[in-house]
Amino acid sequence: IIYGSKMYIATTDENRLEVVNATTLESLGFVTMTSPRKLAAAGGKVFVTSYMGTVCGIDTTRLEIVAESEKIGGNLEGIVVRGQYLYVCNAWNSDYTYNNNVVKLQISDLAKVKDITVTCNPVRITTDGTDIYVQSTGNYADVLPSIQRLDAADQITPLCQGTYMSYVSHKIYYISMTYDENRNTITRYGVYDLLKGEDAEFIAGEEILSPCAIAADPNSGIVYVSSYGQGAMGGIDYSGAGYIVAYSSDGTMLKKYDAGVAPSVFVFQTSSYYAQ
Repeated sequence: IIYGSKMYIATTDENRLEVVNATTLESLGFVTMTSPRKLAAAGGKVFVTSYMGTVCGIDTTRLEIVAESEKIGGNLEGIVVRGQYLYVCNAWNSDYTYNNNVVKLQISDLAKVKDITVTCNPVRITTDGTDIYVQSTGNYADVLPSIQRLDAADQITPLCQGTYMSYVSHKIYYISMTYDENRNTITRYGVYDLLKGEDAEFIAGEEILSPCAIAADPNSGIVYVSSYGQGAMGGIDYSGAGYIVAYSSDGTMLKKYDAGVAPSVFVFQTSSYYAQ
């Protein structure tokens, strides 16, 4: 994420939270912690989930861990701030079973408030400042991926089927990836209009080989979809360079960019804080 003048990068396997200048990308230091995953920020702190089942609070001036929650779950993923609370995705466990809750914590002391039941394997979470949107990946079998609204009263409402998502201007752009009876992937690129309550196709996506992420720029409204590249034998190359395709908000293709391996996270310089 970008918070203030700094960018914070969770590097899970290196057990470090890297900190760089958000403009120049020059290294400013790092914080050592075990298996950091996703990030949110508020009140001069960056909050980091981990595969240790805890959330850490990082002082952004000293670049030190100044708070840590109790163990609140298994492998924790997405995290977002709403008001005086953090909402944390309790995704899955080390034995590859899936959890079905978002954990609500107090920002002040990282104390647990309650669990909120959602579709199993919640991974991504974002907010428009009022409502929260939770993406659950399901169990890759009989429980399909789902995007849900978590309202101000902490009530959950299913919206549409989605594996990746990005919110901008009262719309959720998403990618839904499911499987048929032969385990072939079925991919749909959609947009859910939150004001109208309508779900529609965004793009056909024929130029996308195998999507990694989707992200809508809050400054321009341009929507980016990233993909793995194609290998020498025609299949998906998970260790080679990928690419990114940019679209206008109506789905018109604008430009294609080369990218590195598995381009799966986008972050934008904005006048306010956005979590992807």
